[in-house]
Amino acid sequence: MRFGTQPRQLAAGSFGRGQWPGWSGSPAAAPEPNKAPVVPKPTRALETDPIDRTGHTVTNPKVLIEVLSPSTTDYDRGEKLRHYRAIPSLEATVLFDHEAQRAELWQRTGTDWTFIESIDRISIAAIGCELVLADVYRDPLGSA
Repeated sequence: MRFGTQPRQLAAGSFGRGQWPGWSGSPAAAPEPNKAPVVPKPTRALETDPIDRTGHTVTNPKVLIEVLSPSTTDYDRGEKLRHYRAIPSLEATVLFDHEAQRAELWQRTGTDWTFIESIDRISIAAIGCELVLADVYRDPLGSA
């Protein structure tokens, strides 16, 4: 079944509402003018020690949330994910599918990364949070 971009929009909107215990997402803003970005911009980021109090730069992300886009899925799962995994403070990256209720979780354990794919729920150990995918993909206006 193909949902188009509606699940992507719903999932991206869900992250701004802070609806899960232990998680309060901050929008990842574009870099300041004339400054090259260190890594590509995620959909949402959770920082452990935000140095930039203006909210313009994600400096020490602990968890990155990415809602995949039809046009950039290969890049997001490949090169962009490699950039993310090179961030020393990063402990987890969650990729949400744009076509179906499915999430991919990459978690750091020491120097290794583990991969989990689920259509039901994912547990993000870095922030002690479990996401129920039905809640993430739920239409807040009730028109599914």
